[in-house]
Amino acid sequence: MNNVVELDKLEQLEFLLKQSLKGIHLLFDNRDIARVLSQTQDKDNQPFSMEKLKEMQSLLTDFISQESLEDKRDFLEELDEGEYDLLVQTYFNLLENSIKEEKIVH
Repeated sequence: MNNVVELDKLEQLEFLLKQSLKGIHLLFDNRDIARVLSQTQDKDNQPFSMEKLKEMQSLLTDFISQESLEDKRDFLEELDEGEYDLLVQTYFNLLENSIKEEKIVH
């Protein structure tokens, strides 16, 4: 796993997040989003373990490091259900934090 993410990959993630803010989810199926987020609502008050946080960071870094949108989709297809769900949850946590950050800035 490479811990360094190139600037252009972060810009791709920013683009994806901005699209998601508009309700356009380019990578995740709406049914999967609803399923994962409904499961997470039950767990919201439970803190993540260090192991889970490390797994989230690793998945997100590997995901972001993919070259193109198509490569990111291929990466998602290779994940098992647990990894996929964790990445969806992580992505939407980032999205939620982006929303909060924009409200603070404005």
